[in-house]
Parts: sequence; C-alpha cells; structure tokens
Amino acid sequence: MKPSFLLKQSPKLFGIFIAGVSLSPLASAQVAIPAVSPTPENSTAPEPKTGEKAPTQVPALEVSAPKVKTEDTSAGKLPLTLHETPRSVSIMDAERIREQNFRTPVDTFYYTPGIFPNSTASGGYHFIARGFRMSPDETRLDGFTGFYVGGGQSPQGLYGVDRIVSLRGPSGLLYGAAALPGGSLNIITKKPLETPFTRLDLTASTYAGGGLSAGERGSFSAELDSTGPITKDGRILYRSLIAGDNSSQYTADVLNQTRYYHGALTFKLDPEGLFTLTPVVQFAHNVRPAGAAMVISPSTSLSTSDGSFGPVKTSDLSPFDTNLYEGGRTDDMLVAGFDFLGKPSDDLTLSAGYRHIDYSTDINQWSPVVTTAAQRAQLATFHTVSRTQAKSMADRASENFDVHGTYEFQPANNWKDLVQAGLNGRFYRSQSRTATGPNAPQSPLNIYTGAAAPVVDNLNTWGPVAVDDS
Repeated sequence: MKPSFLLKQSPKLFGIFIAGVSLSPLASAQVAIPAVSPTPENSTAPEPKTGEKAPTQVPALEVSAPKVKTEDTSAGKLPLTLHETPRSVSIMDAERIREQNFRTPVDTFYYTPGIFPNSTASGGYHFIARGFRMSPDETRLDGFTGFYVGGGQSPQGLYGVDRIVSLRGPSGLLYGAAALPGGSLNIITKKPLETPFTRLDLTASTYAGGGLSAGERGSFSAELDSTGPITKDGRILYRSLIAGDNSSQYTADVLNQTRYYHGALTFKLDPEGLFTLTPVVQFAHNVRPAGAAMVISPSTSLSTSDGSFGPVKTSDLSPFDTNLYEGGRTDDMLVAGFDFLGKPSDDLTLSAGYRHIDYSTDINQWSPVVTTAAQRAQLATFHTVSRTQAKSMADRASENFDVHGTYEFQPANNWKDLVQAGLNGRFYRSQSRTATGPNAPQSPLNIYTGAAAPVVDNLNTWGPVAVDDS
C-alpha cells in the first residue's frame, strides 16, 4: 500500500479572548425595549374587582437609535440595499469580525452560506464557492486583485478590514472575466470616520485538544485603531491603524508573525461633502514557517490508482509535536492608491479608484517527499522521511483602476430604474527567480520523535529572472 503523508488534521480548538480596551468613548446609541403605553394622565385606571390587585402603571420609555445602514455599494457597485440587490450576497462587518475574534478570511467562511475553506494554512488563499475552487484573483482588496498571489500562500490577516462581502455566482460584469463562476470575495478596508475614537485591542488565544494542552500553543496580538477629523471644520479626516501578532499553530515550531500598518485621509472637496478624495496606503509583513497542519500516517493510502480506499487511519498519525518541514516563506505587501466619490445630484453618483499593489515573496523551505518505492519502504519500516529544498524569490506589481457612474431615473412605487456605465482594468508584471543546485533528498526525520539530521542549503545558484507582463 502506498502511504500518503500530506494529510491535514486539526485538534479540537479552544479560543480565549483576553481583552479589548477602548481608550476613548465610542459613539453609541441609546437602545431601549419598547414598553406598553401608560394610562393617559387625564384618564382613570379601572377600579380592581374585590380581591384583585390594582394594575401596575408602566412608565413611558423612549427608544432612540441611529438608522441601521442597509446600503452596501460594494456588492454590485449600485446604491442599493441588500434586500434590493438581485444577487446572493453576505456581509461580515467589522463589529462581528471583532466580536467573534476572526483572524483570517477563512474564519468567516464557517459563518457564510455557500462559502467553504480550501485550507486553514498553506493553500488558504483558495476558497470553495458553489462547488468551484476559486483562484487567488477572486479575493479582492477594495475591489482590486492582488490580495493573494498563490503558491502555497497562507491566509492573510484581517487587520484594517471594515467588512467582507461574499458574492456567490458570476461577477464578470463587475470585475472582468473570471475562469470560474463560483463567486468572489471583496475585502473592504477601513476608511476615515467623522466620529473620533481611539481603540486598543489586546487578544490572546490558544489551542486545546488533540493531545495539546491549553498552555502549549499561545498566540498574542495587538491592534491600535484611531480615526476622526483633523481640521475644525471636519473637511479632512484621518484613519491610522497599527497592528501585529505572533500566532502559534497547533503544529510545533510554526509561529506566524504579522506586522501591519494602514493609513488613510479623506478630503471633502466641497463644504457639503458631496465630493470626496481618499488616499490610502497599507503595508503588511508576514513570516510564515512551513509545516502547519501536516501529519503523516504510514499505513494510510489515499491514492486512487492503487485500489485502496477508506478513511485515514489515525492510529499511526505523527504527533503535532513533530514538524515535518523546515524553513518557510516571507511575504511583503504594499498597497497605495485613492478612492474618489462624487454626488453631483441625487440621481447621479460618480466613482473612481486606483490601487498599486506590490507583493513580494521569499521562499526557502525543506518539504518531506515520499514518491519512490524506496522512500515508501523507508517510511513504513523506519518511520523516517527525507526532505527536498525549494528556494525562490518573486515580486509582483499590479496597477488596478476602476471608473464608473450610476444614474437613477425617477423611481416608481414598485421598482427602481438605474443605469450604470464603467471601465476597469489591470496591468500586471511579475519578476521571479528560482535557485538551483544539488537537490537530492536529505535530512531524514523520524515522524514520531522529530529527530532529524540538519538541513543543508544546497541551492545557491540563482537562475535567470523570468518576467511576465499582462
């Protein structure tokens, strides 16, 4: 039987939220439960019958709250409520992301109908929508591609995210042609607000179960978010966010590290704020060690060509305390651009946006390999696997733009009549290099004890630069 070793397993997870501290008061609504109207002052309550208690007079209770925002133009680029949008759309807003301590887009999929994760670690840039495994380009940042680049990439963090809009079904008319019609995700970043606040969130979490105790895999994060007006007249607003985390995975020696900065300014170009311009810049630095969520079962085969089928045999799985990999990858993302919004009249809305997204990766890792008969025998008999090295560097730059206008004709009682025209596009350029050299399997590792020979960096000759312009 052929053993299969790239099996993904997760323990029963247990998260602990430590603290979320507000440094200045947030705008809040006064919400109360409506009560039965009291008896008018000039009327007399009915006299109780003999033996009955007098009725209790309930005092008046006011209910006041800001109007709930039901309009979201990011789903169809139209000023419509979700109820009026003729598409299958779900929105996960910042408050829910914070309340449930979602750390990556994958965390939100479990609460989004019709959207499923492909992986929680390597390969997490894919998602499954309506049975289709969507490409990294179908996860957009403020409507623009470049948030994910693929190649074994782990999920990005949700720092600086205002909401995630999940659109199920084709979206080619909105964003251009896609290879698959399953759906798309639009990650909307935080913009400046008129109501000032500053908030510091400190979070701690851990894993427990599957042989892990609560104190073994601790994770810590901090996020400082501040917004408000800069000028007294409120025509210049700011948003600044600094965040970072050290997040342990349930596999040993996998500590993901993220450092993030987000800054934005909104300029009201006229006194009424009908025309606004919002420059924005973001930077993220991610360190992702290899080996998260990977275990080996020497006796399990999931190959469709050897006639063996059935469930994974958990009796001989390698423990979470053994990391089968070495090395990892570093990702850096820089985003810079602007959004323009104009409302010349109640019927006409104009919008324009531009993003430069630069994404670079540096990969140097050693991965287990079990492909030959000798390697399979080595695993089954001695419980050891050898690793091979992969080493590469890449830089990807995207220039994205979107311009559109929407006009609403005189609305009727039972329907709306809108027309929209626009243009969007993307210019993409990538440069990549791969290192070469002697790359025979090396550094055998015992999958149960973790004992291994030191890895050797044999790939020291860089190949030519490959350029892709599209």
